[in-house]
Amino acid sequence: MSWQEWAIDAGLSRGEALCYVPIERAGEPAEKLVLGMNMINDPDNPPGRVVAIIHLDGNAAVQKWCDDNPAILARVKAANEKREARK
Repeated sequence: MSWQEWAIDAGLSRGEALCYVPIERAGEPAEKLVLGMNMINDPDNPPGRVVAIIHLDGNAAVQKWCDDNPAILARVKAANEKREARK
């Protein structure tokens, strides 16, 4: 199966080695994380469009990770934009 949308698992990401988790948009619930199908890659080459950031410790941990990694987030955003431009 090929997933189009992915989340960054901030709890498992280290530096530029980001842990991406696919998001499935079919069935019930309407969207769910496909845990265990993680992919490790750099911010410039996500496996699909990144639409979320998750952390086992909740939203405050996500916000802290985002605050600590603005350059990495900018690279992920640029990769998303590049992917969209190719469509």
